[in-house]
Amino acid sequence: MHEVLTRHVVVVIPLLKGDRMIQAVENAVELGATDIIFWQADRSIAKWADEKTVRKSIEKMHNLVVKASKQSRRAYFPVILGAFNTKKLFVQLDAITDKQIIVLHKSATKHIGNCGSFELADSEVVAVLVVGPESGITDSELQNFQKLRVAVCKISSNVLRSATAISAGLAVIYNLSKID
Repeated sequence: MHEVLTRHVVVVIPLLKGDRMIQAVENAVELGATDIIFWQADRSIAKWADEKTVRKSIEKMHNLVVKASKQSRRAYFPVILGAFNTKKLFVQLDAITDKQIIVLHKSATKHIGNCGSFELADSEVVAVLVVGPESGITDSELQNFQKLRVAVCKISSNVLRSATAISAGLAVIYNLSKID
């Protein structure tokens, strides 16, 4: 049976070191992300230094997406939309129409469950979930996200590691949006 997508959940995954990156990508795929963007945030410890490194890393992540998709028996493999620095990420997010962008941040006062509607009737994109690097989102990045009119939310009263936040955020989004 061929899986036909009418709704998309985009996950913005920060660059993480080693096994943390693998865990974040696997979690995103297994929990239903349809599209993935990699983000070299200002505080990302991992860096993709040049175009050759980016290409090799994207290829490695693509292979990981395929393996995780097969493992979770998905007919649709998530698409890697790119790897961006902060400035390019904001351009990309601004270009996604009819979106509900959720940025998970420790300073938020609202829980993700109360951050907006995930049922956008005529939209392809239900949500864009942005998770920051292990060392956090900078104040400057947060201000720029707020200019895009994003919902800054928390997922827990505790600070979660990036891969855990991705899992928890996707679980809430899928639960609230009633997407199969």
